[in-house]
Amino acid sequence: MMVNLFAALVTYHHDLWIFNPDVLVKSETVLETISTFTILPMTVFTFLSRFPAAGPWRQAAHTLAWVALYAALETADTALGGISYANGWSLGWSVAFDFMMFPLFILHHRWPPLAWLATAAATVYVLAVFGFWAAEMK
Repeated sequence: MMVNLFAALVTYHHDLWIFNPDVLVKSETVLETISTFTILPMTVFTFLSRFPAAGPWRQAAHTLAWVALYAALETADTALGGISYANGWSLGWSVAFDFMMFPLFILHHRWPPLAWLATAAATVYVLAVFGFWAAEMK
């Protein structure tokens, strides 16, 4: 939740993705709030509560299933016009992010300091790759 809120703040004037208003949600702010305080916590809780205790192949399959689910949902939302991309971001970057995000949930559950360090490194990488150093930030 904290990373999502930080991303929304940092990308205020340099969007990577845009949630387009639709019939149900008329504001990107409302959608970000719903996502941050409802969808993301439910995802983390469900992902971790069903994470296999043993068997690296089962753990990898579980993680891959969640990445595939998120990719499928984003693909559908993009096709329906709910999400659009900007400043070099794409569905491919979102899927790559998901491949990082779900293992970070596990790492954070087991060893939070290392997860925060990895998150900070990934944040610096995204800021550099997508030109945030030169972008106007709020």
